[in-house]
Amino acid sequence: MVKTGLFQDYPWWYRALIPLLILAFAQSALANAEPATLSLYCKDNRLTVSAKDVPLRAVLEKIAQQAGISIVLKGSAENRVSAEFSGIGIEEGIRRLTRGLSCVFLYDLKGGSTATWEMISVFLFAETGDQRVTTFAPGSSLEGPVTSGSEAILADSDEEGIDRLCVAAMDNEGAFSQLAELAIGGEDSEIRVRAVEALDRLGNERTRNPLIQALEDENAEVRVASVRALADFRDEKVTRALARAALEDDNPSVREEAVFALAQVGGKNATEALERALTDRVEFVRRVAAEALQGIER
Repeated sequence: MVKTGLFQDYPWWYRALIPLLILAFAQSALANAEPATLSLYCKDNRLTVSAKDVPLRAVLEKIAQQAGISIVLKGSAENRVSAEFSGIGIEEGIRRLTRGLSCVFLYDLKGGSTATWEMISVFLFAETGDQRVTTFAPGSSLEGPVTSGSEAILADSDEEGIDRLCVAAMDNEGAFSQLAELAIGGEDSEIRVRAVEALDRLGNERTRNPLIQALEDENAEVRVASVRALADFRDEKVTRALARAALEDDNPSVREEAVFALAQVGGKNATEALERALTDRVEFVRRVAAEALQGIER
């Protein structure tokens, strides 16, 4: 006897019954599955949550609406959340709900004479290659891919946006990269100045290279801001960059600021550059260089 295939040797009525049994089993499994549920309440910076297999994005959107804060998520976070807690601080609650993500919380002092710190923004970073940014705000959520560094983590690049990005860059490499890209590639010169000043406020070794790159900016104000920031470094790479700015930049204000910076940096190479600046074609640059050398000699 030749077998023609699975179930082919069974009566026709038996074969017809098999799909019905499979369908009934699937429907039963779906009926017995527990539905996703979410109950969330936020008041006085306290968070109460009862969540069962709920998409994280739905939880974040509800927190933003009830707490009146903006939540910025960079990267893909498709995980689902199950949690149960009552009346804990909102920061601790968000940390529990977003385990596996890097968190940065931004606070503002509000209330006049009885001022208290209030949370205004949360930045979440997923360790994925996805550059998508989603902003959950009290009134809406905005989502879209980041197509260039100049668009950054935030939807805007105004002064407040740069400040928020600076806070996020303190402990997140992705945020720092976005800030550095704004400093050297932002479409608007004012944005580049603010980004350079934000790098200066960070005050760590990571900022050296983007600040040196910013010395090549076409805008003199950006170059001046970069020179001022580099004055805090004490290494030969920075000294050479400042010396080049002091002696070769086509803007006298940049050269003057670079002379000031070299006086702060000090050292043999800085002194040699200051001596060469004594022959600058602009009188006030020569005067500043002479004063700087006198200060070094004393």
